[in-house]
Amino acid sequence: MAKETGIPPESRVDHAEFVRLLKRHERRLNGYVLALVQNWNDADDILQAVAVRLWEQFDEYRPDGDFGAWACKIAYYEVLTYRKRKGRRALQTTPAFDQAVLEDMAAAENNGPGPEKARRRVARAKTPQEPV
Repeated sequence: MAKETGIPPESRVDHAEFVRLLKRHERRLNGYVLALVQNWNDADDILQAVAVRLWEQFDEYRPDGDFGAWACKIAYYEVLTYRKRKGRRALQTTPAFDQAVLEDMAAAENNGPGPEKARRRVARAKTPQEPV
């Protein structure tokens, strides 16, 4: 017995058509997102979000339209959203930490202190100093 969804059959999303279109335009979409973010891991995360968004909005897609162009437009906005979120989570460091890293990198280039000494300096710079 078929389960009643309350949605008229003529307005139900065609699952098979969605999958067919997505598979047909998958390479184009992957290339587009990768060109925008230039990082495989980020592109993969974004593409997952894009697939979900495409599915959620598939009932708004016009069958006479270009699915690839429609998908790329949605992908573009997902990239913007991802960049905004990622920017908020950017690594925050202290000026002392930044200076220690820069000094250690310069010293390493000049055959200065070894990696263990550099690690200790960076650890000290990250640790809040107690008043003396």
